[in-house]
Amino acid sequence: MTTPIYRVSQQMHGENPSASASAHWAAMLLAAGGAEWGVRVTPRCGCMAPRNFPRSSDVGVRADKESMELCRIVYISDAVERMNEAELRKLVDRASSTNGACGVTGLLLSSGGHFIQVLEGHPMQVSSLYERIARDPRHSGVRQLMSQPDSDRLFPNWGMQLANAERARPLDRERVDKLLLRLRLRNGADDAGEALILLQEFRQQVMAGAA
Repeated sequence: MTTPIYRVSQQMHGENPSASASAHWAAMLLAAGGAEWGVRVTPRCGCMAPRNFPRSSDVGVRADKESMELCRIVYISDAVERMNEAELRKLVDRASSTNGACGVTGLLLSSGGHFIQVLEGHPMQVSSLYERIARDPRHSGVRQLMSQPDSDRLFPNWGMQLANAERARPLDRERVDKLLLRLRLRNGADDAGEALILLQEFRQQVMAGAA
């Protein structure tokens, strides 16, 4: 049996309440056989992740069913200053590495400075990440459309990936823009399911190189 490796930063000590929770979780998982799973505590977020979790790859996540219930959050927001595609991809690449270290996956759908994003992972990590995103001054109008539990990921391939609607077919771009308008005019609850379906369709387009 391989001894699990724990990498704990200084931020995980002292008065950081999330650190003690993560340490407690680690101890519980170890007692339940975490050593065989090869668990570590990552330095960036203090969360549990498989030792060989794919941070920014297309091999998918394989440990979900063996580990914990998942949470999925879908939200919309607007960029304060519109970014070009190179800037967006740089932002998404950075997020992919950070999210992957915490076991969070998802997709960012962008259209003309407006965003629909989905995050999936352990409830504690997804909630914490969403709270940080909501406070990010680079965008405004952050509104959560959906928060639901699930046992399977719909977006398992990337820590984060960009789908640029401006590169998609005109009809698909039009669908995105109309949906974003409805989400802004209404409270979003009635259209949350459609937003998730649209995100899944764009996931397929990204994998086919069309968005």
